[in-house]
Amino acid sequence: MGCDMCNALHQEYRIVAIDDYCFSIVNAFPLKDGHVMILPKRHLIRMSEFSEREAKSMLDMIDGVSLKLRNKYNQGIIKFVNGDEYKTQEHFHIHLLPSKAGLRSLISSYENVPEREKATIERLEATRNYINGL
Repeated sequence: MGCDMCNALHQEYRIVAIDDYCFSIVNAFPLKDGHVMILPKRHLIRMSEFSEREAKSMLDMIDGVSLKLRNKYNQGIIKFVNGDEYKTQEHFHIHLLPSKAGLRSLISSYENVPEREKATIERLEATRNYINGL
């Protein structure tokens, strides 16, 4: 099969956890040690394609592997999914990454925006309206 993520299921040296529906692997291009991914065994592209069992398996594995990483690396775990325009693999996957900083801190630093600034009601409403095309 041409999917690197599907093929990773057979790369025992990368497998962190596995069950009937999902598996976790060490990222082949890690941002840092401990960077792993959780994937469905079936080649799925969107979350909407998951069966109930696959979705539960994915959530359970995220919890289990996150706990393992937290205990081994003594850091918090950031969990994220790249948007379509940023992903490098079609096969759906979730990244788990040990980190000394939370996602809010990392994004605010990278995009040079305030880390924690309460939005006004007007800003919240404008954002909602923009998202909903109003």
